[in-house]
Amino acid sequence: MSLRPEEAIRARALAHSGTSALIGTRWFPDMAPQAGAYPMVACMVSGKHTNSLAGPSGWYTGEAKIGIWAASYESAQAVAEQLRFALNSVRGDITVSGDTANVTTILAEEAPATEPPTDGGEKPIFGILQTYKISMAQATS
Repeated sequence: MSLRPEEAIRARALAHSGTSALIGTRWFPDMAPQAGAYPMVACMVSGKHTNSLAGPSGWYTGEAKIGIWAASYESAQAVAEQLRFALNSVRGDITVSGDTANVTTILAEEAPATEPPTDGGEKPIFGILQTYKISMAQATS
């Protein structure tokens, strides 16, 4: 079994005390739920595994689009800042459930905070989108 890029990014982000203090375990793949506690993060990863002539090379390249959702501008900015500390230009091994990969993440762009319509409740929801480039190497099985 090999480590999926989604698992590696989540593990790296939540291993950072600043990020985990703000969002706890409110990290969701692909889409955040419509209702729930804020702040929360939704992460969608896309990319490809590369092959050599001999088969799988163990390399993955792609990007992670991380949506940060919060009930206030300040809260969204705080989570964005902690994610930058946790993920931007960070290299090194990550181990999840016994699988280890060497992951590099680099912040490619960050969209400013937006205030979309309310979610049906009394408070608006603020969002920030961060995009990280991912390069990941792991041993092939």
